[in-house]
Amino acid sequence: IVELLDTNDNVPTIDVTVVTGAVHEDAPVGTVTSMISVADIDSGEYGEVQCQVPEHLPFKLVKTSRANYKLGTNGVLNREIVRIYNITISVWDRGSPPLSTNKTVFVSIADINDNIPRFTQSSYSAYVAENNTPGASIFTVTASDTDFNQNGEVSYCILEIHMQGLPHLRMLLLTQ
Repeated sequence: IVELLDTNDNVPTIDVTVVTGAVHEDAPVGTVTSMISVADIDSGEYGEVQCQVPEHLPFKLVKTSRANYKLGTNGVLNREIVRIYNITISVWDRGSPPLSTNKTVFVSIADINDNIPRFTQSSYSAYVAENNTPGASIFTVTASDTDFNQNGEVSYCILEIHMQGLPHLRMLLLTQ
Protein backbone atom coordinates (compact mmCIF):
# COMPACT_ATOMS: atom_id res chain seq x y z
CA ILE A 1 0.00 0.00 0.00
CA VAL A 2 1.29 3.40 -1.01
CA GLU A 3 0.08 6.38 0.95
CA LEU A 4 0.48 9.80 -0.62
CA LEU A 5 0.98 12.76 1.64
CA ASP A 6 -0.23 16.11 0.40
CA THR A 7 2.16 19.04 0.42
CA ASN A 8 1.17 22.65 0.50
CA ASP A 9 1.77 23.22 -3.21
CA ASN A 10 -1.38 25.08 -4.29
CA VAL A 11 -2.10 28.74 -3.77
CA PRO A 12 -5.60 29.63 -2.54
CA THR A 13 -7.94 31.17 -5.11
CA ILE A 14 -10.42 34.05 -4.82
CA ASP A 15 -13.50 34.57 -6.97
CA VAL A 16 -15.39 37.85 -6.68
CA THR A 17 -18.94 38.50 -7.82
CA VAL A 18 -19.79 42.19 -7.75
CA VAL A 19 -23.29 42.82 -6.42
CA THR A 20 -23.38 46.56 -7.08
CA GLY A 21 -21.22 48.88 -9.17
CA ALA A 22 -21.49 51.76 -6.73
CA VAL A 23 -22.59 52.26 -3.15
CA HIS A 24 -24.34 55.48 -2.12
CA GLU A 25 -22.46 57.42 0.51
CA ASP A 26 -25.47 57.17 2.85
CA ALA A 27 -25.66 53.37 2.54
CA PRO A 28 -26.39 51.70 5.89
CA VAL A 29 -23.74 49.58 7.56
CA GLY A 30 -23.95 46.05 6.19
CA THR A 31 -24.77 47.01 2.60
CA VAL A 32 -23.33 44.19 0.49
CA THR A 33 -21.05 45.16 -2.38
CA SER A 34 -19.59 41.80 -3.42
CA MET A 35 -19.77 38.08 -2.83
CA ILE A 36 -16.44 36.34 -2.31
CA SER A 37 -15.61 32.64 -2.77
CA VAL A 38 -12.27 31.24 -1.64
CA ALA A 39 -10.75 27.81 -2.21
CA ASP A 40 -7.55 25.80 -1.92
CA ILE A 41 -7.37 22.39 -3.61
CA ASP A 42 -4.81 21.07 -1.14
CA SER A 43 -6.13 18.65 1.47
CA GLY A 44 -6.25 18.88 5.25
CA GLU A 45 -5.00 22.04 6.91
CA TYR A 46 -3.19 22.97 3.70
CA GLY A 47 -6.62 23.43 2.13
CA GLU A 48 -8.08 25.45 5.01
CA VAL A 49 -8.07 29.15 4.23
CA GLN A 50 -8.53 32.42 6.07
CA CYS A 51 -9.62 35.65 4.48
CA GLN A 52 -9.45 39.33 5.44
CA VAL A 53 -9.60 42.93 4.23
CA PRO A 54 -7.65 45.85 5.71
CA GLU A 55 -9.14 46.96 9.04
CA HIS A 56 -8.73 50.70 8.37
CA LEU A 57 -11.33 50.65 5.58
CA PRO A 58 -15.09 51.07 6.16
CA PHE A 59 -15.70 47.56 4.79
CA LYS A 60 -15.65 44.09 6.31
CA LEU A 61 -15.99 40.47 5.32
CA VAL A 62 -18.81 38.40 6.79
CA LYS A 63 -18.47 34.64 6.48
CA THR A 64 -21.63 33.08 5.06
CA SER A 65 -20.37 29.50 4.72
CA ARG A 66 -17.11 27.54 4.87
CA ALA A 67 -15.71 29.15 1.71
CA ASN A 68 -18.00 32.14 1.07
CA TYR A 69 -18.04 35.68 2.34
CA LYS A 70 -19.98 38.89 1.83
CA LEU A 71 -18.05 42.14 1.48
CA GLY A 72 -20.14 44.88 3.01
CA THR A 73 -19.95 48.38 4.40
CA ASN A 74 -18.80 48.75 7.99
CA GLY A 75 -18.61 52.49 8.55
CA VAL A 76 -19.30 55.96 7.27
CA LEU A 77 -18.77 56.61 3.57
CA ASN A 78 -18.15 60.13 2.26
CA ARG A 79 -17.73 60.58 -1.47
CA GLU A 80 -16.30 64.06 -1.02
CA ILE A 81 -13.36 62.47 0.83
CA VAL A 82 -12.96 59.08 -0.94
CA ARG A 83 -14.53 58.50 -4.36
CA ILE A 84 -13.38 54.92 -4.87
CA TYR A 85 -12.01 52.28 -2.55
CA ASN A 86 -9.39 49.77 -3.66
CA ILE A 87 -10.04 46.91 -1.26
CA THR A 88 -7.41 44.19 -1.19
CA ILE A 89 -8.78 40.83 -0.15
CA SER A 90 -6.06 38.59 1.27
CA VAL A 91 -6.44 34.81 1.48
CA TRP A 92 -3.91 32.38 2.98
CA ASP A 93 -3.87 28.73 3.87
CA ARG A 94 -2.71 26.99 7.04
CA GLY A 95 0.39 25.44 5.52
CA SER A 96 3.89 26.06 6.84
CA PRO A 97 4.88 28.34 5.32
CA PRO A 98 1.42 29.55 4.33
CA LEU A 99 0.65 30.24 0.70
CA SER A 100 -1.41 33.31 -0.06
CA THR A 101 -2.99 35.38 -2.76
CA ASN A 102 -4.64 38.78 -3.02
CA LYS A 103 -7.36 40.24 -5.17
CA THR A 104 -8.40 43.88 -5.35
CA VAL A 105 -12.05 44.89 -5.47
CA PHE A 106 -12.94 48.42 -6.54
CA VAL A 107 -15.97 49.97 -4.86
CA SER A 108 -17.17 53.33 -6.17
CA ILE A 109 -19.02 55.67 -3.86
CA ALA A 110 -22.07 57.35 -5.39
CA ASP A 111 -22.82 60.92 -4.38
CA ILE A 112 -25.91 62.07 -2.57
CA ASN A 113 -26.94 65.68 -2.09
CA ASP A 114 -25.54 66.01 1.43
CA ASN A 115 -23.64 69.30 1.32
CA ILE A 116 -25.09 72.78 1.23
CA PRO A 117 -23.78 75.41 -1.18
CA ARG A 118 -21.53 78.01 0.41
CA PHE A 119 -20.57 81.51 -0.58
CA THR A 120 -16.84 82.25 -0.58
CA GLN A 121 -17.51 85.08 1.91
CA SER A 122 -19.91 85.19 4.84
CA SER A 123 -21.35 88.55 3.68
CA TYR A 124 -21.06 90.91 0.76
CA SER A 125 -21.60 94.64 0.44
CA ALA A 126 -21.90 96.63 -2.74
CA TYR A 127 -22.50 100.29 -3.39
CA VAL A 128 -24.18 101.01 -6.67
CA ALA A 129 -24.04 104.39 -8.30
CA GLU A 130 -27.30 105.68 -9.66
CA ASN A 131 -27.98 105.85 -13.37
CA ASN A 132 -26.04 102.69 -14.25
CA THR A 133 -26.69 101.21 -17.66
CA PRO A 134 -29.33 98.50 -17.40
CA GLY A 135 -27.71 95.08 -17.52
CA ALA A 136 -24.29 96.35 -16.46
CA SER A 137 -22.35 94.15 -14.07
CA ILE A 138 -22.19 95.80 -10.67
CA PHE A 139 -20.99 93.05 -8.36
CA THR A 140 -19.82 89.45 -8.35
CA VAL A 141 -20.49 86.76 -5.79
CA THR A 142 -19.17 83.22 -5.85
CA ALA A 143 -20.49 80.06 -4.25
CA SER A 144 -19.65 76.39 -4.53
CA ASP A 145 -20.98 73.02 -3.47
CA THR A 146 -18.67 70.06 -2.81
CA ASP A 147 -21.23 67.53 -4.04
CA PHE A 148 -20.68 65.89 -7.44
CA ASN A 149 -22.29 66.60 -10.82
CA GLN A 150 -25.89 67.85 -10.59
CA ASN A 151 -25.79 67.64 -6.78
CA GLY A 152 -23.01 70.24 -6.83
CA GLU A 153 -24.59 72.66 -9.28
CA VAL A 154 -25.32 76.07 -7.81
CA SER A 155 -27.85 78.61 -9.06
CA TYR A 156 -28.65 82.10 -7.85
CA CYS A 157 -31.71 84.30 -7.77
CA ILE A 158 -32.42 87.78 -6.50
CA LEU A 159 -35.34 88.25 -4.14
CA GLU A 160 -37.11 91.50 -3.60
CA ILE A 161 -38.54 92.28 -0.17
CA HIS A 162 -41.35 94.84 0.07
CA MET A 163 -41.79 96.99 3.14
CA GLN A 164 -44.91 99.11 3.36
CA GLY A 165 -45.70 98.21 -0.24
CA LEU A 166 -42.40 99.53 -1.66
CA PRO A 167 -39.34 97.60 -2.81
CA HIS A 168 -36.93 97.91 0.07
CA LEU A 169 -34.15 95.40 -0.05
CA ARG A 170 -32.92 92.94 -2.58
CA MET A 171 -31.28 89.75 -1.40
CA LEU A 172 -29.31 87.12 -3.25
CA LEU A 173 -30.59 83.63 -2.55
CA LEU A 174 -28.40 80.62 -3.17
CA THR A 175 -30.32 77.54 -4.24
CA GLN A 176 -29.40 74.02 -5.10
